[in-house]
Amino acid sequence: MAGQEKQHIHYGSLEEKEKVRLEGTEIGNSLASGSTAIQAAVRAGNINVAEAGSTEVMELTGTSKEAQGRQAMLLRKLEAEKRKRSLVVPTKPSEVIDMLRDHGQPITLFGEAAADRRERLREYLAMVGREGGGGRDGGEDGGGNTGKGQNRLWVFPPDGDKEGRTLQSYTGHAARLSACAFHPCGRYLGTTSWDYTWRLWDVESGQELLLQDGHYKETHAIAFQGDGALVVTGDYAGIGHVWDLRSGKSIYQLHGHTEKVLCADWSPSGYQIATGSSENVVKIWDVRRRQNIYTLPAHSALVAAVKYAPDDGEFLATASFDGKAKVWGMRDFRLLRTLEGHEGRVVGVDWTPDGRRLVSCSHDRTFKVWADSKEF
Repeated sequence: MAGQEKQHIHYGSLEEKEKVRLEGTEIGNSLASGSTAIQAAVRAGNINVAEAGSTEVMELTGTSKEAQGRQAMLLRKLEAEKRKRSLVVPTKPSEVIDMLRDHGQPITLFGEAAADRRERLREYLAMVGREGGGGRDGGEDGGGNTGKGQNRLWVFPPDGDKEGRTLQSYTGHAARLSACAFHPCGRYLGTTSWDYTWRLWDVESGQELLLQDGHYKETHAIAFQGDGALVVTGDYAGIGHVWDLRSGKSIYQLHGHTEKVLCADWSPSGYQIATGSSENVVKIWDVRRRQNIYTLPAHSALVAAVKYAPDDGEFLATASFDGKAKVWGMRDFRLLRTLEGHEGRVVGVDWTPDGRRLVSCSHDRTFKVWADSKEF
């Protein structure tokens, strides 16, 4: 065995005598036919053979580039789904909110439940490739300042700077904020919170001017009377309060809703209030008579916003999670228009200053401007 010549095994190539041995066999015929096919493809220009020492770079066609882009996007989505399944996010609602705030995300969407908020956090962390424990500032505990109990007013300069800057921070609430509204004079800001209170702030200094704790459930709705003397707030117990800003006292309570009061607005007359609730109705209140004068069976889902027309309050606009906005006449409380077109929940509605057009916004990520057909 020692005197025998070792037999060499070649991987990936055939020596000349091996090629000769295979000639005439089925394998050899296949190789020959394959070689002939390749030569034909070269002659047809379908295959480019580079000369020795030269390199030719083939440009991808537009279709190939699009297919490559789609494949890359699909791979990113698959990676995000894989990360999402492996991510561990907090179960406490307060910790989820803190992490969303840390990452610069909205801490809650209107009507969003705690489980939905937690899932939104998980999806965001998966897309950006971050773990559940890290914050925007990279801290082990979620990063830096979580902004607990803060309400921030953002101002955008008129010079087109899209970055924006923080004009003032208002610190004091002990739970999440629900809504805010400017006082008609523009110098004060009212905020409502899940800590059962509403507060009045000086816009420029950030000083807390009033703290009112007359509600016994989460406070949500807030709206100032046109002359700025009164303010109405509503809570999750279905009760509204009318407050006198001069004395800081509740002068009238709105009893009648059986579910959460989510929105409110004053008529330009100053003595009527509209409130919308999660029981799908809108109630009209007369402050002078201190009673509910009418209940509108407004929508088939919760009422997210109510807004009086700015001139004389003759019309009232409502928005709802049923995907519709509606316009009501306040003389006889009759439905005048149903505005359909959004593909998601309608969460906001407002009039233009002249009262001729209406603007609505929705969870479908659009806003729409509505006008009378006579304008066209």
